[in-house]
Amino acid sequence: MKCDPMHRYMSRCDLVDFADYPFNEPPGPTYQYFPENKKLGGFLDTADFCPMYSNIVVDCEDPTLSADIREENFGANSKCFNSNIGRPLCMKYHCNAEQNRVQVVINANRVLTCPYDGATMNLPWISATIECPKLATVCPDLICPGNCSGRGYCDYNQSNPRCKCCDPNDDTVMCTNSPPGCNATNRDPTSAPSFNPSLNPSVAPSLSHETTNVTYNFCIQFDSLDLKKMLNKTESHITTIMNRIFHNDFKNDMKNWK
Repeated sequence: MKCDPMHRYMSRCDLVDFADYPFNEPPGPTYQYFPENKKLGGFLDTADFCPMYSNIVVDCEDPTLSADIREENFGANSKCFNSNIGRPLCMKYHCNAEQNRVQVVINANRVLTCPYDGATMNLPWISATIECPKLATVCPDLICPGNCSGRGYCDYNQSNPRCKCCDPNDDTVMCTNSPPGCNATNRDPTSAPSFNPSLNPSVAPSLSHETTNVTYNFCIQFDSLDLKKMLNKTESHITTIMNRIFHNDFKNDMKNWK
């Protein structure tokens, strides 16, 4: 179990074997990431069958939940932090605009500040460490908010990325005083595509066995591939019925019932 991509939920990996889902289309050739088993893939076709932590287990923003670990906190001001204790932790957080950092609020007298994305911080009272999430994910307003309103570009060369506005005299955070539609850029623009296709198109890159096994092994490590532990019988029946509806099999079932 880990945090979902937005760090709101504790979630499980959605890697499944589509052989167990006969009414679902398995990944097509473009989206087969596991050569040893072409029916393995993430459950969401909208994510191109790429396995991700999308099976929600706990909502860190649910204030009705109570913590069983000291200093863990649930509510609107909490986020999910990956840890080394077998499950993530829901911790109160704060976006510090002055330091441009994510902070973990332990209590009224103690705050931990993330030095950079992916850094680990110790929680000695429970002999654990937590991983700092991406600042742009949990505090999007601290990094080029509003994508600079389309009136500038985000300068990632700075230690704290900031908007470079079309108007050099514009010192607003979102470049609101700059003219719209200007061609601000921090690098040479990409050339327009050619209308004369190459006679020797490049070959699509292949995925090595080592690369494709990364997600598989990762999910196995967290015991996420076993569907019986992820779905109970009721959920399985509901999924089957819904899939029949989407595949126009439900009408045939209705005729049989009549």
